[in-house]
Amino acid sequence: MIIERLQSYKTDKAKIAVLDAQIAKAYQAMYELKRESKNDVVEGEALSIPCGEPVQSNNISDPTFSMAFSSNYGYIESIKEDIKKLQKDKGGLVCRIVGNDAALSVINEPQLFVIEEYYMSDCSWEQVVAHWYSRKGEDRTERWAQYHRDAAITKMEAVLLIA
Repeated sequence: MIIERLQSYKTDKAKIAVLDAQIAKAYQAMYELKRESKNDVVEGEALSIPCGEPVQSNNISDPTFSMAFSSNYGYIESIKEDIKKLQKDKGGLVCRIVGNDAALSVINEPQLFVIEEYYMSDCSWEQVVAHWYSRKGEDRTERWAQYHRDAAITKMEAVLLIA
């Protein structure tokens, strides 16, 4: 369970950013529809009538006006539904990220380093110890990295089982 969560951690954060952008775009579209003036809506509906059919100007009947606004209302309601779905998707990812962050907060520096390198950056054990050496100047073995991974996983699972 925890391993899959760690491996998808960066992807989940990227998905949240994409969902935020999609939500903002949907709100902008809804705002534009709400801002559209009554005459623009009615004129747009009138222009959608094929050429050759009679169109009365300056005499907008209530049914025409209702049709124009019900069209915008339908679009707005559709956008609201899209926003609800996007927010629900984002909420699930945010909960997952918050849980991961809480689990990562209980492990020490070497454990965090090993977890980030091995699971989140997809490094091999050899690369993990090489990166540790390049950053800390301490020569370590793959067994050292695996020991810290095991200890970190145990601590993190204890946190996530509560959540």
